[in-house]
Amino acid sequence: MKNSLIQDNTVRSNRILYTPGLFAKNNLLHLQETGTLRAEKTHTNQRKNLASYLFFIVKDGSGTLEYNDKSYPLSQGDCVFLDCNQKYSHKTSKDLWTLQWAHFYGPNMSEIY
Repeated sequence: MKNSLIQDNTVRSNRILYTPGLFAKNNLLHLQETGTLRAEKTHTNQRKNLASYLFFIVKDGSGTLEYNDKSYPLSQGDCVFLDCNQKYSHKTSKDLWTLQWAHFYGPNMSEIY
């Protein structure tokens, strides 16, 4: 397990990286990383082709999620659960947000999703 604080001029992020053992990786639903992100300025985060599932909650502020060619406005209390193999992006609005998130994976995650 590794804890790190990332800060640049756009975000402040505190995250914990977790590397499961081989048995857990091959057989169980397992945590990959978790943390919080506080936007210091407007920013966009985008990914695709990542072997992971993401759950996040908007703790405060607002923004937008782009996923499966659709746009979803997000505000305090909204939750997101998505497959990171698919292309996605999320961006903060001028009402800068704080997110709490977890990436996880497992051999049967596609069936759960």
